[in-house]
Amino acid sequence: MKQRDKRVAFMTYFFMVGGLIGLLVSFLRLRHPGDDSWFWFTLSVQTVLFSLFFYVGYLFLNKENRRASELGIFIQVLQIFTFTAWGWSYYFAGGIGISLTYLLEPGALEFSAGVSDFVWDLVPKRRAKQVGINLFAVVILFILLKIRKAYR
Repeated sequence: MKQRDKRVAFMTYFFMVGGLIGLLVSFLRLRHPGDDSWFWFTLSVQTVLFSLFFYVGYLFLNKENRRASELGIFIQVLQIFTFTAWGWSYYFAGGIGISLTYLLEPGALEFSAGVSDFVWDLVPKRRAKQVGINLFAVVILFILLKIRKAYR
């Protein structure tokens, strides 16, 4: 029972703090909108995702552990894979992101870590092709699956 409560407490703080940091990042993007014609669309998607991230923590805080774990699983699945190809890219990390990325053109592995970030380029830009996995999202996903199983 205590192990389950520690996991829920960790998830509460993880999702609430990660969501707040992500919303701050979204707000700060307003200072430099750039020349991307999709800016407002990607900013809206980013804001919705980080709001949902915070909402999961809110649900855990209010002891709605089953709903929180199910929504949290959905959000973590969105964070697992990252890619950049043919100028298009996608990366979403709420809370902590620890990614292992394989760059196809030089054939190298890249390890990166960060806090609450979102990149979704819909306007093709010249970038190296790469695929990656957010390792921390996988760990959080397994913890959420355990919580969901415990609160069935």
